[in-house]
Amino acid sequence: MKIRITHDTKIPLVDAGRTFDVRGVSESGDGEKVYFIHHAGSCIGIRASDCEETGTEGVTT
Repeated sequence: MKIRITHDTKIPLVDAGRTFDVRGVSESGDGEKVYFIHHAGSCIGIRASDCEETGTEGVTT
C-alpha cells in the first residue's frame, strides 16, 4: 500500500505530494487510522487526515 501526503506536515521532508510505502496500519486513541512509513531511518506514524491511499498492494513488513 502507498500513501500520498495531502498537505504539508511538521515532519521534515514529509511535504504535500510526496508518496511513501506503508509499513503498517493502526488506529489512534480517538479512532483515526494511522499509517506507519519508513522515513529517515525511523518508522513514523502519519494520520489519515494528512494523507490519502494511492495503492492497493498489501501492507509491507
